[in-house]
Amino acid sequence: MKSKAKSLQVYSSIEDLPTWNWLQIFKTDDLSHLLLKKIRVSKKSLPELVKAWSILWDEYISHFGFGEEFISIHEKRKEIAQLKLQRIITGDRYWNTFINVAESELQLLKKEMPKGGDFWQMKSAMDKKVGFRIDIKEMPVIEFYTLLNSLKK
Repeated sequence: MKSKAKSLQVYSSIEDLPTWNWLQIFKTDDLSHLLLKKIRVSKKSLPELVKAWSILWDEYISHFGFGEEFISIHEKRKEIAQLKLQRIITGDRYWNTFINVAESELQLLKKEMPKGGDFWQMKSAMDKKVGFRIDIKEMPVIEFYTLLNSLKK
């Protein structure tokens, strides 16, 4: 399902969001990967993208669950997004201090994450096990992680 909020068209479900976009959001913290079509996004659109991301994240968690480490990282990302919104809304640069502290805390949380191996190695093993190449630019998040979980069993 895809939704149109104001002028932005975003993926509104993990049933549609390509796995590639999902991974790019985690890699870069760039929520523009939620857009159906790549366009330049203004700072005014950030609240809309944050809301869309929150909905997708909640859907993922309710479907697959997640470890405490991932939840902590997500909560910190949400905090950073909210601080950035405050900076945009108020125009007050003193929010930068809070943003920098939160971003440093996020980096520490990421370093504490257990290393689960390289994504591409995992995907290669999945390709071999299922007997075909999985196209993560086409395969929705829900399908990819359902397949991954079934292969773990």
